[in-house]
Amino acid sequence: MSQLLQHGAFPMFALCASYLILLMIIVGHLTGFLRIKFGHAANEEDFEAFRLESGDTSETNPTVDRYERLHRNHLESTLPFLAFGMIYLATDPGTGLATALFAVFTIMRTIFSVCYINAIQPFRSLSFIVGEICVVVMVVQAGWYGLGHL
Repeated sequence: MSQLLQHGAFPMFALCASYLILLMIIVGHLTGFLRIKFGHAANEEDFEAFRLESGDTSETNPTVDRYERLHRNHLESTLPFLAFGMIYLATDPGTGLATALFAVFTIMRTIFSVCYINAIQPFRSLSFIVGEICVVVMVVQAGWYGLGHL
């Protein structure tokens, strides 16, 4: 583990990971705030707990739904980045490439989030694709490393 901490790209990974986790938490909390604001409860008991008008939990709100989808997307993209980022660092990649992959992924996730909230295409899709390419590069390099060390 100490070898990972000493890798030249680890500070960038730590910064990006911290930011992405914070972003994911903020989007999750914003979703909850918007549920209350629009009277859209996720569970029956929430209507009483938050003094919302009784309603049907199957009712949807476009704003709440958009933030829920964004939060789910963060879970689906950020968690693999966090896991493979550590695996990737353990393969001792070049500092420049690793730092660039971490930074580009993080910037693309930020652009994606802004575009998702504001329904901006094609930048939402482009930022998603570029971010995913960063993760695929890490996965392929880590897999190649693993094959070479069997």
